[in-house]
Amino acid sequence: MPMTSINVAEWSVEQVADWLSGLGPTVARYVPALRERGLDGAKLLTLRCDDLEYLGVHVIGHQELLLEAVEHLRNFHFEVSRECVARLALRVSVLATGLARSLAAHCDARLETQTLADVASTVHAVKPLVCWLDR
Repeated sequence: MPMTSINVAEWSVEQVADWLSGLGPTVARYVPALRERGLDGAKLLTLRCDDLEYLGVHVIGHQELLLEAVEHLRNFHFEVSRECVARLALRVSVLATGLARSLAAHCDARLETQTLADVASTVHAVKPLVCWLDR
C-alpha cells in the first residue's frame, strides 16, 4: 500500500513497515518483528525507548537511530507549516511540566533512561523558541 497519506496516525502496519524499511538495513532487520507485533502509525507516533526493548530492539545505537527517525516523523506529522512564538512556548511548557512531574514523582537517586530522554526532548524544544526570540 503506498504511503500517500501524510496522516501518520492512520498508517497501517504495512505502511509503517515500508517506512521503517526505508531507514536502511540497520532498522530494516527489525521490520518483521515490528510487523508481527502490530506496529501501526498510531503506535509508531507514541514509541518510546522502553517500547523498543519490548519490541526486540535491544541495541542502544539501533534504538537511538529509530527514535531519532520517529522524532523527525512526529515533527512532520504534528508541526504546522508556520511556527509562532506562542506555539513554540506552549510546546516547551508542556514538555517542561511533564518533566517536572516525572522528576517530582521519582524517588530514586538514579534516573531512568526515559527521564533522560524527556530532558533531551525539552532542551530540543527550547532551541527553536530561543532562535525565534533571537530574531
